[in-house]
Amino acid sequence: MANMRLPDLVPYLARHADPVGWPVELLMLRAVLKGPDDTLEAALGCLVGLPLIDLGGSDFGGKGSLLEARAAFDSALSRIPETRRHQSEQQTQSVMQILPHLAVACFHVASADFSYGCKQLYHQWIIFDDLWATANPAMAHSLFRFGSRWDVLGEDKK
Repeated sequence: MANMRLPDLVPYLARHADPVGWPVELLMLRAVLKGPDDTLEAALGCLVGLPLIDLGGSDFGGKGSLLEARAAFDSALSRIPETRRHQSEQQTQSVMQILPHLAVACFHVASADFSYGCKQLYHQWIIFDDLWATANPAMAHSLFRFGSRWDVLGEDKK
């Protein structure tokens, strides 16, 4: 979203009823908003413990008014088995940090028992604006690269 500062993200999401082309993460975030005065931390907190992987694969749309987006989100959530809807382990192991121009949320989504030991799996959301990117250009470039390609160590295409 061009010219968007992180402190303005929640009001922006609340105002736009036709989020065409938005990534599923922003649609989920929009669907849990109560209104434009919500904080980003409160909205992200609403997602803690929810089965984000299952919801990411559903078609809840996130369009229309906030009430319509929430109703579609709740409908998608209701189609997921009750045992997967709110998991206390995921709530206690999820973490987030919100700064003025950077938000990082690590949602615990599963525990996997691999042959080399149990591992915790997370769905990471990293949201930043141009002010943070300007102050941290190498990190911003790395995050864009990580989010857009599998070969993070390869040469940039010219």
